Amino acid sequence: MTIRNHRIRFMNNNYGSIVTPVVSSENGSFPATNLFTENRFEAWKAAGNFTIDSTNNKLYVIDGSGTQTITLTSADYSSTSLLVELKAKLDAGTDRTWTITYSSNFDFTLVASSSSTLVLSNTTNSSWDVLGFTSITNRVGTSFLADEIRIHTHEYMTWDFSVPFEIGFLAGIVAIDEQIKISSSATIKLQGSNVANWDTPPFDKTISHNEIAVMDFMDDQSSFQYRYWRFYIEDKDNPIGPESVSFGHLYLGSYITITQSNIGTGFVKTVLDKSRKKVSVSGVEYYRLKPKRTEFSGLSIAYLLSDDRKNIEQMFYDLGISTPLYVSFDPTLACSSDLTELTKYVRFSNSPQLRHVLLDQYSMSLKLSEVI
Repeated sequence: MTIRNHRIRFMNNNYGSIVTPVVSSENGSFPATNLFTENRFEAWKAAGNFTIDSTNNKLYVIDGSGTQTITLTSADYSSTSLLVELKAKLDAGTDRTWTITYSSNFDFTLVASSSSTLVLSNTTNSSWDVLGFTSITNRVGTSFLADEIRIHTHEYMTWDFSVPFEIGFLAGIVAIDEQIKISSSATIKLQGSNVANWDTPPFDKTISHNEIAVMDFMDDQSSFQYRYWRFYIEDKDNPIGPESVSFGHLYLGSYITITQSNIGTGFVKTVLDKSRKKVSVSGVEYYRLKPKRTEFSGLSIAYLLSDDRKNIEQMFYDLGISTPLYVSFDPTLACSSDLTELTKYVRFSNSPQLRHVLLDQYSMSLKLSEVI
């Protein structure tokens, strides 16, 4: 079991890239494989997933013959394939002909060939919320526009590692000059189980998120080792659409930390702006803008125990200055306002500098620069 404390943490063991995850949906130009390259600007973008199962597969409609119960086939659907399923089952299950549309504004509309009643008051295992019908007042007529937009039921990414794996840290980030478009009211979870069933997973943690990152440590959980892991996002009425669920890099894995000391006070955090300025003959200034990034210098760790020193040296030997990792300087928020402020996706700017202190103890200095 990893030692969990308030000290600096290094995350460079991304289990998410070991096994190809099953993804609820993806834009063909932005596949999930983009999440596990070293850069953060080639994104995965969701395409809109609608999961129908035994909890939400019923529609209740009154036609000329009475109340009909329409049962949809349980499956994961795109918006297009869900329209096909809805029409097929409504046409077959009622004495009406139906036209089902999904607008560019993400609204579902049901149109019947003659007057019908949507029995919205019957919500037993119903699909009403899936389609955006949130009222429980029955509606009579031929054309029924949903009350709210729906971009999905949820999105997910599921890994089967075959054997139990321990996950200590999850992070999802976008390109450095972009913001996460998932709404603040969205539900984001990391779930773990030893069986491929997500009704009541034994590990079920809500993950913190803001416009910078989806990010959290699992320190408050009692058990971490599960065969199956799932990254779950529900943001069904986001007006941006299904591609609002998008990340440039995803980390799902473990971390190492220092057991005796922490980084010393006085380290320097600098926001670098490499934009270039040019001045015309007449004195007008022009700028070639480049993304800003954060650099950390003066990172000093005193009195490293032998194992800690060897772990960091081995990590640098494996990664060098070219391969990124995540580093958290303040994992328990002792001196920052949220986890994303001092947890960054970085590279070593140079080799760690070791200074012998006494016996088998060393001090170490580091310099790290955020990945663009």
